[in-house]
Amino acid sequence: MPDEAGRFTAEHTVMDANLEIRELKHLLVVKDEKIKELENQIVQLKSPDYPKDDVDYAIADESEDEFTEQLSFSFKQE
Repeated sequence: MPDEAGRFTAEHTVMDANLEIRELKHLLVVKDEKIKELENQIVQLKSPDYPKDDVDYAIADESEDEFTEQLSFSFKQE
């Protein structure tokens, strides 16, 4: 009987270890895919053909100035 209990425990230990190994292999695959995805993004960002920021800074500055004026006006009223 003790031999069967030991064998049972050993089998479960091996099964648990195999399950953990499979989970870790899966995580490695997922991480590798993410790394490849990020590397592709880096290549795109370094590409001279990559679309640059199309923000019109004059409009952004004007909007900021209007906001600042509104803020200072409401502050002076109080």
